[in-house]
Amino acid sequence: MNVIQTLNTINPNITHIEDNSDAFMRRARIHFTNGYTLSVIYGMGSYGSRQGTFEIAIFDPKDNWVPFEESDDNVLGYQSMEDVIVWTNKVAAM
Repeated sequence: MNVIQTLNTINPNITHIEDNSDAFMRRARIHFTNGYTLSVIYGMGSYGSRQGTFEIAIFDPKDNWVPFEESDDNVLGYQSMEDVIVWTNKVAAM
C-alpha cells in the first residue's frame, strides 16, 4: 500500500499510521493531530478491490463513524490513490 507510506510524508498532520493488515486484507488507520482517523482498506471483500481501488471510512475523536455526504453511508468505496490523498487532507482539516 504505497499510498499510505507516501501520505506520511505529504501531510504533516498525521501523527501515526497503524498497519492492521493480514493475509487477505491490507488495512491502515491513519491518525491525525485533530483526533480523527481515516481507515483505508484494500483486499478481499472491500468495495473496489477488483478494480484496484480502496475503501475508506472516517472516525471522529471518540472513534464513532463519520457518515459520508457523498454516499450517505459510513464507507466510501472505489477510491483511487489520488482520492485517498484528497480525503487525507479533508480529514486533517476537520
